[in-house]
Amino acid sequence: AEYMGPVPKPGRRTASGPGAGILFDLGAHLVDQMLVLLDGAEPDWISADVQRSTSADGADDGFEIVAAKGPVRFVLGSTPFASIAEPRIVAHGAEGSYVKGGIDTQEAALRAGVSPLAPGFGADPQRHWGRLRRSVPDPAAERVVVPSLPGRYLTFWERVRDAVASNDAAAAPVSMDDAVRTA
Repeated sequence: AEYMGPVPKPGRRTASGPGAGILFDLGAHLVDQMLVLLDGAEPDWISADVQRSTSADGADDGFEIVAAKGPVRFVLGSTPFASIAEPRIVAHGAEGSYVKGGIDTQEAALRAGVSPLAPGFGADPQRHWGRLRRSVPDPAAERVVVPSLPGRYLTFWERVRDAVASNDAAAAPVSMDDAVRTA
């Protein structure tokens, strides 16, 4: 995940202090996505490099995390020096590659006043849909456009509401164990 800007905007990503900076802001979400893909397994190893390039107050503004489970390698990161933010997701395997562009549209839509109940909320524009290229001899199966599933932040908050209303920690959308693993 990249963003361009030699002079960062003030906010939680640029504030100094414990829990501040881009690693704790965006990094936690990227680590969470990696852990979901690992389906509960822990990486065999993990390495991280945290940068402080543009922030005068010492907040981290870039990072790269590399982790692996067996032959599967994850590279997560963010930098303020990327003027081209594509692709967002890249996966390579023995049978092909998958590439997806764009960022989740929900935050921008919410900031623009769009209701999360509006038709099409959370949908990616077609230009950001994934592309799958299979390494098989069949030309029809070689290149496929993969439509993105719409994002739905609302599901998370509905599950928080339901867990609080039922006083049932097991109904929470994120277990305490998973929250600790991500942090």
